[in-house]
Order: sequence, then structure tokens, then C-alpha cells
Amino acid sequence: MRLLFEMDTRDYDPNGRAFVRPSARGIILRGGKVAMVHSLKYDYYKFPGGGIEPGETPVAALCREVAEESGLRVIPDSIREFGLVHRVQKSDQKDVEVFIQDNYYYLCEVSPEAEPQKLDDYEAEERFTLEYVDPDTAIRTNREKDHGPKDQRMLEREARVLELLKASEMERIHRELEALCRRYQIDLEIRTDETIERKFAAEEGSGKIILKMNPGNIEFPDYRETAGYAAGKLLLPRLRLETDRLVLRRFKAEDADDCFELLSDPVGTYMNCCETFTEKNAEFAQRMQFFADQQTRYMIEYRENGKVIGTISLEEDDSRAVTAMEIGYGIHPAYQRKGIAFEALSALLVLLRAGLGLPLVIAETLPENEASIGLLRKLGFRQEGLRHKAIWHDGLDRPVDLLSFYRDAP
Repeated sequence: MRLLFEMDTRDYDPNGRAFVRPSARGIILRGGKVAMVHSLKYDYYKFPGGGIEPGETPVAALCREVAEESGLRVIPDSIREFGLVHRVQKSDQKDVEVFIQDNYYYLCEVSPEAEPQKLDDYEAEERFTLEYVDPDTAIRTNREKDHGPKDQRMLEREARVLELLKASEMERIHRELEALCRRYQIDLEIRTDETIERKFAAEEGSGKIILKMNPGNIEFPDYRETAGYAAGKLLLPRLRLETDRLVLRRFKAEDADDCFELLSDPVGTYMNCCETFTEKNAEFAQRMQFFADQQTRYMIEYRENGKVIGTISLEEDDSRAVTAMEIGYGIHPAYQRKGIAFEALSALLVLLRAGLGLPLVIAETLPENEASIGLLRKLGFRQEGLRHKAIWHDGLDRPVDLLSFYRDAP
């Protein structure tokens, strides 16, 4: 196991009698927070875990100690090494000069059901309590609060491991998003930079995009969402996405004729609450310029014949408590009921949710648009309500109601 760091007080006689007590500790992450044992009596945080008994393996001790202190059951197949902290200091035991402890830290997942804790007397006296906590909160608590008789060196060890965990998780997030962008032919490099004033900033040059993240301006539980949002701001306007039958890409001037077919269909334009065009006039030219200017308006190109048979639009919705994207779509009537919309939207949703980690995608449709309602439900959306007189319908020249749907984090 890799060495994270050493803690050696060098205040002991190295030739004196030593007491060796290795330990195993679990790192359990959930939603950007870490499972920690909180001593309510002395107000400090520690990773769940403890001493390895004679003849016991570190992994066996990890599972046992995590269950005893927290009630959580470690899933054995999920266990991965994180690192080792080597600690040496003068012993506080009589007839023992040196205390030596190798602390083995493991990343692991746990079963959803927790069981009652099985605390030792001192653990019960300190009122050990399981909490999922923001790493920064635990670090500040361990370093800044008064913990009475507790050994501050042990608390500092946990704080330093939390700092390394944060850095490791941010680097992992960066690598995942960089790899995601490379799959869509976007050369992205993500760096941490605490000198920028905002949460993130981007610069482009020589074909590469540099995304700078300032972790000092971002709460750690929000880091994955913020980094995914920042990467999405760079990726989505440049997106070209291919499926078995389709290509999703930005508008090109030569798409105008195909778009006219879409916008001259009275049923389709009615269902999409937009104006029907009967000729390629100045208003139609303005609509094509609008399509060209929209950074997240995608043409659905049918690969077999190269024809644009529909469009998908994405638009940020800043009325929600979390980052949300509203999705809109329309398909040429000759290509409806062939699974085209499902194929296109499924691919885009995988990118938005699994790739970029967008927490919420929403959609709205007319109450009478049964095909769209069925599609959204098939895609995993749930109805949240009816917005009365939600928008102005260009074709009807009056306001209309819209059914609102959402797809939350899985």
C-alpha cells in the first residue's frame, strides 16, 4: 500500500520498548460527503475503523471495525486501497517507550441498510455517532475546536487524510471529464487554480481548452456537479453525437430546406408551440439564424440519407434549486413512431446525466400531446404538474397550459 505520509514526533528513545498496534479505517463516500464517526463528547471526527487483532487481516479488521463503530456493512468486493499513514510517537503507557501504528485506509462501499452500533465502553461514553459530513467541516472541527484530553496528533492525522482524499477525488473527477470530452473530440484539460475569482474559468488556444477550477470557491459536495456543469458549458456547444441511425450536430446553412419541411408541418408546429411557415420569407430566414445562433440546438440527421429529420434544444433553467436543463424536441412526421426521438434523447441523456452529472433534466409538453407524454415516461421522466397558461402559443395566438416533467438523479 502506498505511503500517504509519516507522523514521527521523535520525542522517544528509539532503543526503548515498542508497542505496535496497526489499524484499518474505511473511507466511505456518498454525494460528496464522507462517513465519519463524530465524538459528541469531545467534538472531533474520525474515520470508522480501529485496531487489527492478532491473526486478523487488515481487510477483515476493516469490515469488523466499520460495522462496530458505525453500523455500516462494507461490501467486500468494493474495497480498494487508498493509502497508509505511519505514526510513531512516545507512548503514554507505563513500561512502553514507543508507540508505533500503521494506519491502513481503504475506499469502500457499504450496504444501504445500517445496523445498530456495537460500541466499546469508551466509544459509548464519547457518544460515537455516524455522520455523513463535508470534509471541510470535519477538517475545521478537528483543527479548530477544543477536544479536551484527546490526542491532537490523531485528529490531525484524520484531517490530513481528508485533505488528500479531497485532492484525489478532484483529480479523479478531472480525469473522468477529460476522458468524456475526448470521446466527443474535445481536447480538454482541467486544472486547479485558486487565483481565479470565480468557481471556474476557461481559456482556449492551439486547439486545446484549459478549464481552471478554484476549489476554494466550491463546497466539496458540490464539486462534481460544478465541474460537470463547467465541462458541459464547453462541450455542449461543440457536441457531435452519433448513434446507430442518427447524428446530432449543430445547424448548418444547407439544413434550411430540411428545416422548412419541419416548420411547415402544421401538426408538428402546433405540438411544439411554434409558428408554422408556408414560405421561405424573411421571418423564416430569421428563424434559421436563430437556429444557427443557438449553441445547444442540435439537428437530428438521419445517417442513411443525410437528411435533417428533427431538432433537439437544450436550455438552462435557473428557476430551480439545482442546476437544471430543459430539453425540447421535434421530429419530421414521416419519421415519427420509428423510435427516432427515443434513440436521440437517450444518447443525449446519457451524456447529460452519467457523463456530466447534471442533477435534473426537465421537459414540458401540451396535455394533448400523448405521443410526447409517452416518450418522456419511457425515458424515465416523471410528471410534476400542470403549468396554467405557461407560454404564448404562436400558432394559436393565445397562452396554453403545459404538462411539466422531470428526470431526477438515478
